[in-house]
Amino acid sequence: MLGIPLLTDYIHKVIKPEDVADSVDYLNYYCTSMLLALAALAISAKQYFGSPIQCWVPMEFRGPSLHYLIVFQFITLTISFEWFHKKAKSLQIIHCSATNFGAFIGGWEKYAEDYCFIQNSYYVPFEEQIPEELHERRDQLSYYRWVPIVLALQALMFFAPNFFWNMLYKQTAVQPRGIVKEAQKCTRLCGTQRESEVHNLAEYISDSISTFSRRDEYEKREVHPLCVAYFLYFQQFSQSGRNLALLYLCTKLFYVANIIGQLYMMNHFLGGDYLYWGYETFMDVATGKEWADSPIFPRVIMCDFQVRRLANLQRHTVQCVIMMNMINEKLYLFLWFWFIFVGICTVVNFLYYVFVMGIPHLRTRLVLWNVNNEQMKLAGLSKSELIRFVHDFLHPDGVLILKFVNEHVSGRVARELVHDLIRIYAKQGFDKLAAVFGDLKIF
Repeated sequence: MLGIPLLTDYIHKVIKPEDVADSVDYLNYYCTSMLLALAALAISAKQYFGSPIQCWVPMEFRGPSLHYLIVFQFITLTISFEWFHKKAKSLQIIHCSATNFGAFIGGWEKYAEDYCFIQNSYYVPFEEQIPEELHERRDQLSYYRWVPIVLALQALMFFAPNFFWNMLYKQTAVQPRGIVKEAQKCTRLCGTQRESEVHNLAEYISDSISTFSRRDEYEKREVHPLCVAYFLYFQQFSQSGRNLALLYLCTKLFYVANIIGQLYMMNHFLGGDYLYWGYETFMDVATGKEWADSPIFPRVIMCDFQVRRLANLQRHTVQCVIMMNMINEKLYLFLWFWFIFVGICTVVNFLYYVFVMGIPHLRTRLVLWNVNNEQMKLAGLSKSELIRFVHDFLHPDGVLILKFVNEHVSGRVARELVHDLIRIYAKQGFDKLAAVFGDLKIF
């Protein structure tokens, strides 16, 4: 797909796909952020460089045309057409006077439109009367002025969890991005060189996760891995073998809180029952009903403003049309469906990681779910020994790294890493596992 020169490169440098995130993270921090940023850019271009509002103002606000002024001069000055031709300079003077006068008077129309865009505007259905009391004509519609800014803020909020994750995972004992980068290099190699690189990478992973304390050394003082208070136990946290996984779970929870907060903020920003409106609009479209004019996104609004004439203040009420609201309505209806979709994916993804990283048996199945049962029997392996390999050697952090390698590199490289990790584990005193070298398929 063709991109905008320079701008596309800059965007990819600032917001780029991460090697230590899954597809749901990508859906949040990249796809949704870019969608909101582009929408904010498009709407701001229309609002600040286009004509977001058009008002039907009194005739005294409109600049009379040149033709009207010439006829007016003929009538008031009682001059003949022949005389008018002879006085070319007079024609030029009249032309300039008409232009200047029209520009002066037409400026009031522009003033009315600009004022109504930034100040008091309210919605009154055509079947209702305009309130006579001024205090009832309150500023009911103010959100559309802030739509680009709020959309840009929402884009930053979707990117914030990824920024949080990138800042904190670098403080852990494991460097997942470096491991994934090295695993990607292995895909371009073959033969003994590939085996050597995979083995070196497995050694690095082993050295990284070997800094973790054995589980039975801190079991008595262990805090539940899903408890946020676990962060207070820094020494235990840094040596538990699950700090990376816990940070990733907190990032997932951050994504969940963000999407819920986004829906609430959108409802509050639009000043109405936005969630109910989105559902109602969807049902109308599904049943074939006509798309009704919504009070949340009215096309036609009323506006009051005052004009100072000498020592007097004259109040005017004008009727304006906001074409941007037609675009805003379609945009926010799309965002409603998009946020619901992203929210469902994010919640399901968060629960998946909670169960997989929190339950040792599920972590074992995630890594060794396709181990040949016959080979297990021949090697005399039990499920508890497999759990011990995954839980006491790989730890949740090692499992998470293998998942990143599988997702961003290939399943083949991930299987080769598991083979070498088993060999390393066997050299440390678990010889029974050394006989298991079948085609281990993970994920």
